[in-house]
Amino acid sequence: IPYHQTMTSLVEEARKAHGCAYIVDCHSMTQFDTKARGGKQRPEIDIGTRSGGSCAPDLSDKMAELFAARGYDVGINKRFVGGEITVRYGWPEIDQHIFQIELRRDLYMDEATRARGENFLKVKSDCNAILGEFKDYVAQRNYENTKKTEDKMNDRRSS
Repeated sequence: IPYHQTMTSLVEEARKAHGCAYIVDCHSMTQFDTKARGGKQRPEIDIGTRSGGSCAPDLSDKMAELFAARGYDVGINKRFVGGEITVRYGWPEIDQHIFQIELRRDLYMDEATRARGENFLKVKSDCNAILGEFKDYVAQRNYENTKKTEDKMNDRRSS
């Protein structure tokens, strides 16, 4: 409960200060599903949006595009659709967006030993660049949304 109380306060503060909130919830996953689930290989990156309910579609699409541009196999809601965090904090109708990113562990580590893999620094660098590009996308998105709102208000005033 203390975690969610803190998280709720932080999200509310962000929304009050900026008029919106964006949350990227990151996790890791194994390369394969369990045998009980068929043992299939998972996508390298899986973006969970509660099947579109936790964020505006352009946000998850942009994140998928950014990973794919670097050569990653990306799915949206393929294996993980999101969990408790996406349910609690994903409210796109009030401009509060969240998606969950599942990053396959074999990309950056030896799953058996948990030792860093040879691609660790590349994956880290890719993730840093992707988050920076996503931040720029969100800033542009917010600017455009603010401009549209201002234009509508100006149209109403002049009518």
